[in-house]
Amino acid sequence: VMSAVKKQEARAGATVHEAFSAIQLLHDPQTFAEKLLTRLRSSNERWETRVAMMQLTSRVVGVHKLQLLNFYPFLQKYIAPHQRDETQILAALVQACHDMVPPETMAPVLRQLVDQFVHDKARPEV
Repeated sequence: VMSAVKKQEARAGATVHEAFSAIQLLHDPQTFAEKLLTRLRSSNERWETRVAMMQLTSRVVGVHKLQLLNFYPFLQKYIAPHQRDETQILAALVQACHDMVPPETMAPVLRQLVDQFVHDKARPEV
């Protein structure tokens, strides 16, 4: 009877597993994000690679609630309706936002969003 109970507990324990992402296990996320942003700024990689680097940086900043204040102005220059992969860039911006980001850092980015995407000629359903 005890062995059956132990087997059942082992099966139940095997189905419940913690999902840790590698981002949560970073040793020094602030330094990693700073180095990634430095590399991103000086990179001449393909566009898809640069977008992937933006997404990774934004996830690290968002998960660890880092103060990487130069990242938001960097993303700001890519906020435009005609920009390639604009939804992925906007998603990266959203992922990097958290309650520890100073409002004065986000104000120019939000102004850019409003200026580029909000206009009175839009259809009523938008």
